[in-house]
Amino acid sequence: PQYTDIMMESDFAAEIYRGINEGTGRLATLRLMENDTTDGSANRDVFRVTEHACETILKDFDCKLSEKPVSCPDRDLIKPETIAAKTLFYNEREAEQVRRLTDILQPGNYENLSARLKESGLRTGCCVLLHGAPGTGKTETVLQLARNSNHPIYMVDMSSVKSKWVGESEKNVQSIFDRYNRMVQDAQKRSEPIPLLLLNEADALLGKRMQNEDMSSVDKMQNTMQNIILQNMESLEGVMIATTNLTKNLDQAMARRWLITIAFDTPGLEAKAKIFRSMIPELTASQSKALAEEFPTFAGGQMENVCRRQKIDHILYGTPFSFDHVRKLCREEGIQSTSSRKPVGFCC
Repeated sequence: PQYTDIMMESDFAAEIYRGINEGTGRLATLRLMENDTTDGSANRDVFRVTEHACETILKDFDCKLSEKPVSCPDRDLIKPETIAAKTLFYNEREAEQVRRLTDILQPGNYENLSARLKESGLRTGCCVLLHGAPGTGKTETVLQLARNSNHPIYMVDMSSVKSKWVGESEKNVQSIFDRYNRMVQDAQKRSEPIPLLLLNEADALLGKRMQNEDMSSVDKMQNTMQNIILQNMESLEGVMIATTNLTKNLDQAMARRWLITIAFDTPGLEAKAKIFRSMIPELTASQSKALAEEFPTFAGGQMENVCRRQKIDHILYGTPFSFDHVRKLCREEGIQSTSSRKPVGFCC
């Protein structure tokens, strides 16, 4: 059996995973498990028991190596059928750009576009940047795009990329693209929709590269990681989508590599009223408009918080729906969002 069946969800499993790939773990040094080499190169996502293990500790079980290796489960692969449907509302400019991206990803369209671009000697990879304030629907837009176009998502937790070990962070970044390329190739062989590579909240990896002569080791590591991303964006075969809250410090070399860039602004009055009413159907059109006008800085995430708290109050305390109650929750949300910004200064 695979060790992943037993403990793949634990942190210990990640150590075993890394130990086999790097040849430093006990399973590797004792020659018990190894990467599969069926295709001529070591596959970092597929493992098998070694012949040495079969001939020693497993000899009494008459074990033989399987001709077909077993893949490690893709914990980070989100299948489109598991994504809950959600109606999103955009400002006019955003809606047009999202619609264009949706058309690109539709079944048959992406494959046709890739083939035509390749015939013309052009790059086939599609790199998309979604940027804007927190809570404006960037990540949810990717989820709904995947659901509606039947593309799975390979979501990368960017907080897990950086490591305290020298050289490890750079390897982690490259391994993301290596693994994604194999996913794309496997999907193409099976004539299935390719996965979308989602670098969620990628602020730390998309900034300007440092040019100072006296750069620290951290700055050098950051530059190297960004260079790796730039190189892989150039040779990408697939769809990479990155979300970020910051774009002012975006490196110019990276800015040129985004095929599509969509800026997500705080919803306008009309869109905000629609969001309020879609989340809290008990609101009338005039009440939704009144809330949109009274709380003009609210993003979608804040409106969702209000909706959830209204539902929680109803479930726990039986609080009936009322416009005044919703309005009170909106005011509390407004206070919460502004109070989180602590002033910096000195007291006399």
